[in-house]
Amino acid sequence: MIQSRPLQELIQRMRTLRELRTEKLIYVTIARALVYGDESSGSPSYCSPQIRAINTAARTVENLLIGIRYKGRDNKDVGSTITRFSWVKVSTEETHYFYDSVNSSYCQGLTGEMEVIHCVYDNGRDCTNDVRAVNYGTVPLKMLEKNKEGK
Repeated sequence: MIQSRPLQELIQRMRTLRELRTEKLIYVTIARALVYGDESSGSPSYCSPQIRAINTAARTVENLLIGIRYKGRDNKDVGSTITRFSWVKVSTEETHYFYDSVNSSYCQGLTGEMEVIHCVYDNGRDCTNDVRAVNYGTVPLKMLEKNKEGK
């Protein structure tokens, strides 16, 4: 005789709902970039973007690896970086400071092209498609498709 198992069914439904909630997004933005150096004293100035990952998903992001190519006002490459975020908890944000210089005297007029190289939640699920570039801030970002340039 099969008995009804309402508690087990409820637990299974709750697990399913929790998994569905992971469909919220992870935003990457560069809302702030600092200029270092002083050209008037003879030392070259450079721009140092602060890359921020904001996790609005219902799961912790175990590992997020992104690449950003920076473009100047004339749309020429002025620098690039690969940044890794680890254990970005639910409803938090992490900031990485880009200490390598972007070859631009001032941060104004920079844009960034971002590619998600790797993203995984703490439950092992891929989150690559949940990452979005924010097209606002000091350095507006736009998303590049993987292998868009034949890489």
